[in-house]
Amino acid sequence: MKSLGRPESLKALQAALDTSISIFDLLNEEIPERPWLLWPFLQACDIGMISAETGLGKSYLALSFALAMVYGKSFLHFEPLKATGVLWIEGELLKGELQARLRRLMAGMGEIPEPAPFRTLIQKNPAGGFPSLDKPAGQKIVEAVLKQNPELEVVFLDSVSELCAMEDENSISSWMQFNRWLGSLVAMGYTIILVHHANRGGDFRGSTAANQTCSQHLHLTKISGSNEEGSCFKVQYQKKRGLADRLALKPYSLALVDPLGGDLMTSEALAWERKELRSRNSKNELRDQIVELANGGMMSPEIIKTLEGKATAPTIYGHITKALADGSMTVDPRPGRWPKSVN
Repeated sequence: MKSLGRPESLKALQAALDTSISIFDLLNEEIPERPWLLWPFLQACDIGMISAETGLGKSYLALSFALAMVYGKSFLHFEPLKATGVLWIEGELLKGELQARLRRLMAGMGEIPEPAPFRTLIQKNPAGGFPSLDKPAGQKIVEAVLKQNPELEVVFLDSVSELCAMEDENSISSWMQFNRWLGSLVAMGYTIILVHHANRGGDFRGSTAANQTCSQHLHLTKISGSNEEGSCFKVQYQKKRGLADRLALKPYSLALVDPLGGDLMTSEALAWERKELRSRNSKNELRDQIVELANGGMMSPEIIKTLEGKATAPTIYGHITKALADGSMTVDPRPGRWPKSVN
């Protein structure tokens, strides 16, 4: 029989597991529902990810999420249940740069209520760097701040690449210690949002282990041919556990704008504008409808039944195949196929 490791590790494992629970006891157990911190994206004790290529606007979007939670104020279609304390760990910007972004985003929020606590961990100078969060020394700093501030519930990490000095981002083993630490924070009741860079292929950087621990993953991609100034991108789920709202699973575009219609580069306020997206390479209304139903989580037998009288099954499957190929359909609705973005 293989050893499970050191005795203290085995004891910790046994303490963490609800061993030998009867399936009938499980069915009858009253398990509290996890509250929504930002509906329909994030519940308490989730690990979420926002990924995009450099300079697209992922940090602005993550800061907007943080402000929505801190003030308990609606943001686009996202609804916070209450004002929630946030710890923002900044690995890229200097204090002055972070301050400028926060001021512009808050100026675009309109009237704001009394906030929950919002604290930051940030480097003092460009050469200082941040203690690596995939190592115990950096993790202990974060844990100490959380212990000193029990009102904090959500932790943002911007960005994973800058905050973790992994030897090989593409290696599963490089992510293991970091993922275990994130799991320990969740076990203590914290909710995590990771801001992560995309690779040259447009997917998130690193091993699939980077995405394994996440329950929700929003991926941002550049909209080709867009004439928008500043940040303008397509938003879609790469991973979503639980279908809170089928409409929310539809890809859409977001753009940073001046709420007063002025020049974005000199504006003192920033706000977000959402637009719905049609299928990228098709004017066919039937195909648009099929894509919408599939991206909303409906399987192909349900789609065929829903569109009975409008299209035959072979026609529907033909549209599904083409939409999956061009990327406008983000979830594979065919039975027996593992969904691409819904877990």
